[in-house]
Amino acid sequence: MPDPFVPKSGLIGFVNRVRAYFTARGYTADISVGWKKRTLFVNEGPGGANRVVFVPCEPSGGSAGEITGAKQVGPRDVTDSDGNLVASVRALRTWERMLFVSIWGVDASDVDDEEKQIEATDTLFEQVVQGVEHAAGPNAVWVDPRFNMRVIERTFGHEMTLGLIYKHPLFDAPLTPSFPTAEIRKHPL
Repeated sequence: MPDPFVPKSGLIGFVNRVRAYFTARGYTADISVGWKKRTLFVNEGPGGANRVVFVPCEPSGGSAGEITGAKQVGPRDVTDSDGNLVASVRALRTWERMLFVSIWGVDASDVDDEEKQIEATDTLFEQVVQGVEHAAGPNAVWVDPRFNMRVIERTFGHEMTLGLIYKHPLFDAPLTPSFPTAEIRKHPL
């Protein structure tokens, strides 16, 4: 019987928590992850061209961060959605992962009005900060915010780029919990 718990990508789990935060708040921007997603132009769907892309390294394809000693060492209990213990795992290392975040905000009511486009991008950035704070708390550190002015075509909004250091554990193989059972011994009468 295979283990019911297998450690998954900390990055994908993080992005899924940001998506869930956006959904719960009714924020409509598209949240995605990957290298190819940044170059795609999206302008359909509930969020229109508003989108956020988490790229798993520096934009040049360079550093993906640092691997450091484990934080919060010792076993951690993993439970299922009903609160039942599934496994106990321990952190072996911490990945201080360098992400590149691309945020495109657009106000489609007047794509040539820079004030509206700045407002749309700033608003989306604040929503992203909220989602990241909810998903990672103190394990996320923002660095180097910039506006990408090299993009000539701005029909689909303005791009803001930032670095994000996301710290998450790299886990050992899980320890499967065992539970004692009663032992019944029969004695002859």
